Amino acid sequence: MDNLLTVACQRNMAERELAAFLHVVTELYGPEEAEMSAHDWLDELESLNCIPGPTPREWRLVTIAAANLLSKRINNQGVGTRPPNR
Repeated sequence: MDNLLTVACQRNMAERELAAFLHVVTELYGPEEAEMSAHDWLDELESLNCIPGPTPREWRLVTIAAANLLSKRINNQGVGTRPPNR
């Protein structure tokens, strides 16, 4: 039973972290960039040797890695330092 609770907690943390990340990316850069960032986030998660624990801090590392990829993509597109008008 404890294992099921741990899995449920990890799933909840993953969903919350990904949703928050995608909300911000959508607000700043639009839905197309958010879709690419979602793939980046999932790829970063899959690249880990183990699933992060049930704390936000551990899941934030996945988001930081995905945000780094977003930053590189935005910089390569020649977008200015300010996000587009909303």
